Amino acid sequence: KYLLDEIGLEIEKYTHSTILVLLTLGGTRSKIIRLYNALKKLDSGKVKLSKSTRRARLPENLPAIDLACIPSDAFYGDRESVPISKSSNRICAGLVTPYPPGIPLLVPGQHITDDHVEYLQELASQGLTIQGSFDGEIYVLKGKVKK
Repeated sequence: KYLLDEIGLEIEKYTHSTILVLLTLGGTRSKIIRLYNALKKLDSGKVKLSKSTRRARLPENLPAIDLACIPSDAFYGDRESVPISKSSNRICAGLVTPYPPGIPLLVPGQHITDDHVEYLQELASQGLTIQGSFDGEIYVLKGKVKK
């Protein structure tokens, strides 16, 4: 709970005596320093550990994947970036993957529905990572709107 709620770092897996942290090429120096300082604080015994109460709302009834075109056509097609809030009824042109759970929600060529938009906005409001979203925007095919 301390690492997630107080420091904003998510641990991939853990046991009673180990933790697994994934560092990627996108990991910043400041994030690594935050992790190091947090682990030092935990080791010193100054922090009492408890289970996290932060939990993402999971989708209940997301629609089946409705592809409007072949994924490669969407990925390599003429695309634009739009706010998630304005992406409903558009055709996704990139992979959009919320963490957790780390399972793609939208794939290139997929029709974006109001349910997708609401779910992504809910996750964003909780401060969770949405891979494929940049400053609250996602890629969609330019000028393509599903009716």
